[in-house]
Amino acid sequence: MGRHAREGEQDADRAEQALKDDADGALDLAPWIPPEMHDALPAHLVPRATALARRQEALIVALEERASHARREDRALGRWHSPTHRPAVYLDQSV
Repeated sequence: MGRHAREGEQDADRAEQALKDDADGALDLAPWIPPEMHDALPAHLVPRATALARRQEALIVALEERASHARREDRALGRWHSPTHRPAVYLDQSV
């Protein structure tokens, strides 16, 4: 778990930093692959693993919210820039 915890914490650090740094743009995050654990988790690592799981759960929520917001923006922009949308044209005849 020690190596897995370190890697998980580093992944969470990168994701949290990406959310802070790139508030309005696309996030460049590598896919996350959960570690395979073949043995029971040692008792002294339970608090660390629990804290990491909570961070990951919070990141899932934040990333889902970001994705939902991006989809809404894409739909709105798609309607605005659709081929059937014709901008209004006004001629100034006062000259």
